Amino acid sequence: MSAESKAGKGMQGISPGKLVLVLLLSLTSGLSAQSRKHPGYQLVDIPLANFNSGITGMDFLPDGRMIITTYRGDTAKAAGGAAFGRANWGQAYILSNIQGDPRNVTCTLVADKFLDAMGVKVVDGKIYIGEINKLIRLADADGDGVFETKETLADLPPDDANLAYSYGPIYKDGYLYMTLGSPVSRSTDRGTVVKIPIEGGPYEVIASGLRSPNGIGWGPDDEIFVTDNQGTWRPASILTHIQPGKFYGFSLGGTRGEVTPPSIHLPYQVFNNSPTQPLYMTSGRYAGQFLYGDWAKLSLFRAFVEKVNGAYQGAAFFFTGGLKSPVDRMVVDEKGVIYLGEMTLAMGPNGPQKLIPQPDAAVFEMMAVRSRKGGLEIEFSQPVGQMANQASFYTVENWYYTPTVNYYNDPQGVAPLTVTAVQVSEDRKRVYLQLDGMTAGKVVHITLGAGLQSQSAQTVWTNDAYYTLNSISDSQPFMTSGIANRDIPMAGPLIRTVSGRLQIQWQGTGFTSLSLQGIQGSSLGTFDVTGLQAFPFPDGLSHRGLLIAKLRGKDALIAAKIMTGMR
Repeated sequence: MSAESKAGKGMQGISPGKLVLVLLLSLTSGLSAQSRKHPGYQLVDIPLANFNSGITGMDFLPDGRMIITTYRGDTAKAAGGAAFGRANWGQAYILSNIQGDPRNVTCTLVADKFLDAMGVKVVDGKIYIGEINKLIRLADADGDGVFETKETLADLPPDDANLAYSYGPIYKDGYLYMTLGSPVSRSTDRGTVVKIPIEGGPYEVIASGLRSPNGIGWGPDDEIFVTDNQGTWRPASILTHIQPGKFYGFSLGGTRGEVTPPSIHLPYQVFNNSPTQPLYMTSGRYAGQFLYGDWAKLSLFRAFVEKVNGAYQGAAFFFTGGLKSPVDRMVVDEKGVIYLGEMTLAMGPNGPQKLIPQPDAAVFEMMAVRSRKGGLEIEFSQPVGQMANQASFYTVENWYYTPTVNYYNDPQGVAPLTVTAVQVSEDRKRVYLQLDGMTAGKVVHITLGAGLQSQSAQTVWTNDAYYTLNSISDSQPFMTSGIANRDIPMAGPLIRTVSGRLQIQWQGTGFTSLSLQGIQGSSLGTFDVTGLQAFPFPDGLSHRGLLIAKLRGKDALIAAKIMTGMR
């Protein structure tokens, strides 16, 4: 970890020409790992004739066509008195038949002369594009399919920095939201998330402390999540939930307030370099999770988040490789097909790619990592094999980051965590690792052993998970799946002696069955409790130690408690 994280030091002050070389070397250095294609998706090229531009924005029009934007702006174009020195204008194209046969997709230029357009959003059929220094709306006055008019809805604070782009927009409830990259020589409202009325008006800063936030999207409960890139005051790239009024750690001038920790750290180089747009999946096998790309990887990555003690935190995983170019933007259609807007670095036919889900493909992988009292719980996509309760299959280490003004900041305090016990859930889809010495404020890296298999003898798709443990949950293992939001309490001492006999009691009605199991997953039986609020501990059943009692209604598990049972 530490040796790899030091690679690339001494790159400060690198010339633009050499930067391209460094990027290409970064892309090719890990091609063997990045070439692995996810078995649950078919990767398909969408070749576009006479197209050779990086895609920076994607969205669907109401009729099913897609609009894309490209970057960048023209030579000597000035904003705020600073020359940008761009080689070409950004453009907008409409792709017809995009959801059909890739050979029949047509590409039509519909708008030109954008200054670093880094995102596009369609709202009620109208097209909104974010440039480096403004938010605009396109209009086709004569109805010929070409958008001649660009209406400025908001002027954004300008800057002369090479990477101080403006990303987005995304839309919700009458407002468009964007992220603004931090400046080199100015500090006026950049490095922020801003909110703009859809009909135009002054922007409003809602959060600050971002460096190069090349990705903004919606997440759970329609909350904003952004990615931000590693560098000064940012030891590792991040995916984080945005809360109004919060400061996220980057400050050009060294003025630093209370820092809100990121939801997920994305370790530099060994995992991510420059993450891009987070795409929140609302259906399919990854519903409720994010996918995102990376400017320096021919791969996609996946992120799971959970709320612990009121704040989001979670884990990141490798998702798929085999891409022809780094992915900057993504969009998903109603069938779950994921369209990839890539930077087109001559690694394949020009144009986007798409991932077509293969729902019948069996994939054995980590779906989530959750904080639990005393350890971490891994959720798998399939039941694990009989050997999964062996601690030797799990290697765990942790570290923390110390942000500084330096561009590179190595992980601090890298140390192993000892797996002192392994527990497997009743359905064998969850594994709890009890960890000695686990503390909050760390990144925890889990590596699965090569021999870990599913019950059907499948090998695991990806072996690594990076969990950001900002806070430790007090939840016990295996207590979330299928449990309704309301928890019907069990009364008093959960096991009582009534007339010399142990009895399990609870409050509430509507339960139909009670199942008892040991904490290691051994079943002690399932019993009919229709119409009851108490159940005698069965004669002849012996159990000592922790006991899980699960009450079920007609449709789902609706209450579960851990009790101490003595017999």
